[in-house]
Amino acid sequence: MTYPLKLGTEDDFISLPTPPASPTVISPITPTSPTQIGNYRILSLLGNGTFGAVHRAVDKRSTIDRRTGKQRVVAVKFVRKGQVTRAGLLEEQLLRHEAATLQRIHNDVDERLAVDGTTAWTGEREQIARSRIVSLLDVVDTNEYFATVMELAEGGELHDRLIAPEREEEETSLGSAVQSHGLDESLAKKIFMELAQGKP
Repeated sequence: MTYPLKLGTEDDFISLPTPPASPTVISPITPTSPTQIGNYRILSLLGNGTFGAVHRAVDKRSTIDRRTGKQRVVAVKFVRKGQVTRAGLLEEQLLRHEAATLQRIHNDVDERLAVDGTTAWTGEREQIARSRIVSLLDVVDTNEYFATVMELAEGGELHDRLIAPEREEEETSLGSAVQSHGLDESLAKKIFMELAQGKP
C-alpha cells in the first residue's frame, strides 16, 4: 500500500541553512518521546543516528495480516523541529532532504522500469535493485516533529551492510543492473554512503 507523500518542491531540499554562529546541540530523542506520531504507534527504539532516531512502529491504518495476526510494522525516523546537529545544521532540513532524495531514487527506478521494462530491469535484476532500496511510505509533519516512514528492513545497520563484504555474485548482478542504466557502481555506493552518514 502506498501513501501520498507531501515532500514539497525540489528547491525545498537542495539548499541547507547556514549554520548558526554557535550551534546548540540538543540530545537525541529521549524515552519521553511520543508514543504515536501521525497514524503510527511507536513500539521500540531501533537506533539513534547522526541525527534523529529510528523507531519500530505499527501503521494503525493497516489491516491485520491473516498469516501473522499482526498489523504492518514500519520504521519511523523522526526529529524534533528546531534541533541542530553537531555541524550546526537543522536536523529537520536534513531529514527532508533525505526523504526527497529517496523519493527521487524510487521515481528514477520506476521510470526506468516503465521505459525499459522488457530488457535489463526485468526479473532477477529488478528484484535486486528494488531489494536494495528501502521504500519511503509516508511523511508526517506535526507542530513538534518531522518524520519519514519507511518499510522496515531487518538485518542490522545500513552502514554495516554498505561496508560489509558482499557475496561476489550479488555484487556482479547489482553492478550489471546499475551500470546498464548509466550509473557507475562506485558512484552509487558513494551516494548511499553519504546518505547514510547524513551528508547532503
